[in-house]
Amino acid sequence: MFVSLNLTNFGTKLKEIRERNGLTQKAVFERTGISIETIRNIEKSKVIAKFETLEILSNCYKTELLLLLQEQKFDFELRSISQKIDSVLISNNMLEFDNLVQEFDKITSELGFSNSLLNSNDVDNFKHFLEAIRLYYSSRNDHYSGITQLLTNILTSSNPKFQLSKIDSMTFDFFENRVLLLLGIIEGDNGNIELSNLILTKCLRNSDFNDVNYEKKHLIQTKILANLAYNYHLSDNHEKVIELSSKAIKLCDNNHSTYCLSTVLFRRGIAKHLLKHGDAFDDLSRALLCLLSNGQHKLLDDYIKALKSHYNLHFDYDYSMKSYNIV
Repeated sequence: MFVSLNLTNFGTKLKEIRERNGLTQKAVFERTGISIETIRNIEKSKVIAKFETLEILSNCYKTELLLLLQEQKFDFELRSISQKIDSVLISNNMLEFDNLVQEFDKITSELGFSNSLLNSNDVDNFKHFLEAIRLYYSSRNDHYSGITQLLTNILTSSNPKFQLSKIDSMTFDFFENRVLLLLGIIEGDNGNIELSNLILTKCLRNSDFNDVNYEKKHLIQTKILANLAYNYHLSDNHEKVIELSSKAIKLCDNNHSTYCLSTVLFRRGIAKHLLKHGDAFDDLSRALLCLLSNGQHKLLDDYIKALKSHYNLHFDYDYSMKSYNIV
């Protein structure tokens, strides 16, 4: 997404090539039939040349002008700024979000006033996604319908044939996959578990293709798996909870990460406990230790209270063993 072309630089280089060939604009017109006005407008970066125009001029100038145009792309697919969305989705840090909005506004403003070709539809979709994120992290559940509609509109804008029921057969780029991810999370919050699972499972598959060699890939995948595990917990599908949580735990261990680790350990421990697996308490103890070591004391207290009130499990910290044990 977000392709921008430096038309000023392209026009300047085009003029240099023409003059290097000893050609006036009138001589080019006489050889190619391309009007002097068109040549002048391209060189002054007022328009972007059509494909066929560049093909004809390439023969006249003995230069591959399509390749030259390709070289004028800013790497304003804005992949780097798109990736910064992940920092917000991963950490729920609204300060990072505010910085991202400011950075995006600055870049689009600068490009908007330069002689560049910027896909306004892509920019609008990105702005709408930022608005959806802001609404999600600042709203109550009764406002979620407006957010889901906003996200659906973004996906429909970039994929006119978009239908949630057919996402398995559709392809999505890096940005669209993040829109889907937020949509899947919100549908889960809304209690639409089957739809949420459909969307999140698609996001998980997409991440294998879209996020190759991406440093935050394991974090995004862990987040997706954690949300899927919670959905299956709500559906009392404890075997599936264990399967998904185990994948997330493996990702954490392989990448020396604690992101969502306590959550998926807790989720797997509860599932194992309900299925009467003998090693359930090991997962639960490790989840509590993870929270303690990360300084997440409020969440630690919440987990201990939940274990006691919902599952009649009493855990206490053993200072001699430096571990949580069932009592």
